Amino acid sequence: MKKKTLSLILVLCLVLPLATPVMAAADDITGHWAEDTMRVWASLGLFGGDGNGVYRPDASITRAEFFTLVNRWKGFTAQSDRIRQYTDVSPDKWYYGDIAVALEAGYLAGTSDSTISPEAPITREQAMAIVARIGGLAIGDASVLAKAADGNTVSDWAADAVAAVINEGLVAGSDGKINPLANITRAETVVLLDRVRADVRTFAFAGTYGPSSGTKTVSSVSINAPGIVLQNMTVKGDLTIAKAVGEGEATLNHVAVQGRLNVLGGGLNSIYLNDCTIRELIIEKDRVRVVLDNGSTISFARLGGSNDIIELNGNTTIETLTATGNDTVIRTGADVSIGTANLNGKTTITGEGTITTANINANGCSIENKPATTNIASGVTGTVGGQSVTGAAPPGGGGGGVR
Repeated sequence: MKKKTLSLILVLCLVLPLATPVMAAADDITGHWAEDTMRVWASLGLFGGDGNGVYRPDASITRAEFFTLVNRWKGFTAQSDRIRQYTDVSPDKWYYGDIAVALEAGYLAGTSDSTISPEAPITREQAMAIVARIGGLAIGDASVLAKAADGNTVSDWAADAVAAVINEGLVAGSDGKINPLANITRAETVVLLDRVRADVRTFAFAGTYGPSSGTKTVSSVSINAPGIVLQNMTVKGDLTIAKAVGEGEATLNHVAVQGRLNVLGGGLNSIYLNDCTIRELIIEKDRVRVVLDNGSTISFARLGGSNDIIELNGNTTIETLTATGNDTVIRTGADVSIGTANLNGKTTITGEGTITTANINANGCSIENKPATTNIASGVTGTVGGQSVTGAAPPGGGGGGVR
């Protein structure tokens, strides 16, 4: 009896959230890689600990527990009478109702015609297959599995579904592996389901992602590997080219970013933007080359890396550009326009692109094509239109001018 009571308590730690989620000052998810997401789910009443800071993030999760989380997150409540055909689910079990709900929702497949194996751990590929069903993901190109080091270990029955969730950006794997046969942990479960809930995408295997036609809208995107092409997508939040890209390449074709495009990875061969609309471009990586072409437009660009190369071609437009890094080179084509260029670090702008206003605040800056208006800080020297210029305080003090 004592053993049975203890088992029930452990089950309830997962399936019953705290009525009013309260985080202990110290608990077993503090500092965990999935801490932020797990706390969000706890705050939403979707995932609970035992009230004493015990969440067991790295413990495996049973199939019944997984179904319970899915039902709670999706708000599924209708039950199916088909549960009666399964011999390993008795009405006196705590999970009987949730399995009946999962069957009615249509995402649950049994382990045989008469079994569901509710108390067995659920594997990562089984969890991915359920997510593919819930999301109604189109079954398409499974070649992405060949890019995972262990892609050949995916079970035949699960291959299309696993490929679908990877192509959708819902599974990123770890160290180039997807570990399909491993038991999924509680933390991994919450993160996987939250990517669907929050409409977050992470791409970690080289390839092309996004629809071939039309436009797909998502909340945020992270590019976590080199060789990724993102196409025909609108990102309502931020898109991050992560440090994991290293010195490799990433390409955005017909992508709109309504938040920030953060460039933290890439090298000198590197980041390509074709027909993209970006609210704010932020470059913090040193020695990266970013090429904008085919009518790309940027409202605000902040160039914070050093020794970066920015190439602007094909009717690219930047409303406001601020360069704070050292030895930044900006190459412009004749059909390129920059509204305001704030040069706060040593910057060289070459080519025939037009600049409406240039504010030069650092020594050694050079602009090949003379802007319509140039303001240069007092005591600062640079080159504009082939002529050396030095800022001088106007009579009575105040800002700098050009002389």
